[in-house]
Amino acid sequence: MEGQGRRITAWWRNAIARSCSHTEQGRIEACGAAAPHASHHAVPHVIPVHKTLAEHCGMMPPFAVFQPSPMTPSCTLASALQSLQQQFIAMPPVLSMGIAVDGLHDGALRLRAPLQANVNDKANAFGGSLASLMTLASWGWLTLQLQLAGHSADVYVADSQLRYVAPVYEDLVANAEPSELGGWEAFLATFRQRGKARIGMRAQIALGSGAAAATLSGRFVAFPKR
Repeated sequence: MEGQGRRITAWWRNAIARSCSHTEQGRIEACGAAAPHASHHAVPHVIPVHKTLAEHCGMMPPFAVFQPSPMTPSCTLASALQSLQQQFIAMPPVLSMGIAVDGLHDGALRLRAPLQANVNDKANAFGGSLASLMTLASWGWLTLQLQLAGHSADVYVADSQLRYVAPVYEDLVANAEPSELGGWEAFLATFRQRGKARIGMRAQIALGSGAAAATLSGRFVAFPKR
């Protein structure tokens, strides 16, 4: 388990180093410091996904597929994704699942986990692993967006509903995003005003065919770190 954590950590460290190597002025602008006009008080939008970090920074890491916003330089997002991966590695139950952060895809956070580490007696994915992966994807999405917005917060799951649709005989893939359009902006405004807020999240386990094997609907809350 310790060796697995070290391998994941080393892979992320090398990927981030490659993503921020500047050989052209365009890469310096894309991967350098925050733009001087960026405001820390404006409400940031959820980062849409249209191109890869490789296309934007001139390299090819297998993660962080996204289109950076003017307020979020490429390597700021890459660093936040690395930080999220490190948090997963630091939690022994999560580390044992072999979870890897696969970046933002169309605004949703994607997590992956190998079937071999999450298999049950029927040779398919353990239901508890499916629930955990969807919960962690939802938790991770909110944690990531708060960090990108400049807030250090503790995120908790308040309640959730699960639905298991089909057994999973392949590696696990979970995608999570807010339940409602505009939910993030409303959440962030409330968090800044009241010091706490909640948001509805939805997640699913996606099969290679595109069908959903399991779904989660839940509410997550955040409080400032003390």
